[in-house]
Amino acid sequence: MCYNSCVGYTGLLADLNCCPKCGQEQYDPLHTGKVPQKQFHTIPIGPQLQVLWWTSKGAKDLGYCKEYTEKFLKELRLNGGNRVSPYSDIFDSSDILKAIAHEDITCDDMVLMFSIDGAQLYCSKASDCWIYIWVIMDHAPGVRYKNRYILPGGFIGGPNKPKNTDSYICVGLSHLAAIQKEGLQIWDASRREIFVCRPFLAAVGADAVGLAPIAGTVGHNGKSGCRVHCPFVGRHKDKGTHYYSAQLKPTNFSVKGCDHGDVDLNALLSAHTTKASKAKYDKDLAFLIQAPNKKQYEKRCLETGLVGPSIFSGLPAKHTLSVPALFVLDIMHLPNLFIPDLFIPLWHGTFDCNKTDDRWNWTWAALADPAVWKAHGQRVADATPYIPGSFDRPPCNPAEKISSGYKAWEHLLHFFGLGPVLLHGILPNNIWENYYKAVRVF
Repeated sequence: MCYNSCVGYTGLLADLNCCPKCGQEQYDPLHTGKVPQKQFHTIPIGPQLQVLWWTSKGAKDLGYCKEYTEKFLKELRLNGGNRVSPYSDIFDSSDILKAIAHEDITCDDMVLMFSIDGAQLYCSKASDCWIYIWVIMDHAPGVRYKNRYILPGGFIGGPNKPKNTDSYICVGLSHLAAIQKEGLQIWDASRREIFVCRPFLAAVGADAVGLAPIAGTVGHNGKSGCRVHCPFVGRHKDKGTHYYSAQLKPTNFSVKGCDHGDVDLNALLSAHTTKASKAKYDKDLAFLIQAPNKKQYEKRCLETGLVGPSIFSGLPAKHTLSVPALFVLDIMHLPNLFIPDLFIPLWHGTFDCNKTDDRWNWTWAALADPAVWKAHGQRVADATPYIPGSFDRPPCNPAEKISSGYKAWEHLLHFFGLGPVLLHGILPNNIWENYYKAVRVF
């Protein structure tokens, strides 16, 4: 890989002597022969799947998908084709059920999720790296996300962010494509026989920043930034370039291309099916790649929300959920980081705003008074002895630490656990009621 983490020397880049992004030499000039300056690591998924079946217990633990779908189909038969139980897992998805009905997923095939993210290994120095993993959806939800059941796929050394993520993950995906097409022989210890598995890739997960490069999209701040390519169009401020997913049209707002009316999400989403999404995606992608010059390409990127085809489109269609339905929504960051990071600075009077705005007029900024904010922080800290140890990490005093290093679990306990009580009588009543409704929903 590039010494500066730009690219992995794979595929069309394999024979280059220098990085096409930064110009750094691939091989160490201080050694004779071709000695790479830096390497990344891929752990093929196939052998890891085989190992899961080597014990009777391991094989039986992988029967969740079959049991769940059989139970669901029985429910439909008993209720005239109508569902009565609540949705609870990926196997409730109509896309997955269709794949099972069409035998794209057979009883011998395993269902996978791919996930990639950056990780900082040390808090005191530059140490970022990127890791991608495989989640085996055939395990029951209670165990599939535990560390021992997560399978590592590859590691990309840092400390810099990759500039071509595809060049790193293509090794693992090429291996996946091979076993999807040719089949993977597995020994089932519970049945004491060999069967052939063609893994089905049902989901690809990443945060908003990490998904865009591998999905071929402009990202969440684009005009059409939806990762599943719904028709929602964002809005930007006058003379701004960052688009926001503003459902309602702001008052006295007349920015060309952004001044459409309020968006009814219920109506939009009821019409947004996988079939409609793929049709729109295919049409927009064809429009993009037919751009006659760079200027037209950039203009079409803005309009379509795409920058090119996704590497996941290269996997066998029969054994992969279609792009863009393959890309799952990022729900985790919404309550853990995004919502608290919006509300608390608003209440604290520290939220970024236009120069024409005056924070002192914010009726909701009840924590702007340093004495009130300090007292609230102390009450949060005083609650620590009463929080069960099983709740993982109690929130530190936010008045001392919230601006640097406040963890997701701390945000959860502070905002959704302690806040509704500790802020009652401090926030204006209408603001508190609005806050409490959000907490209750989550």
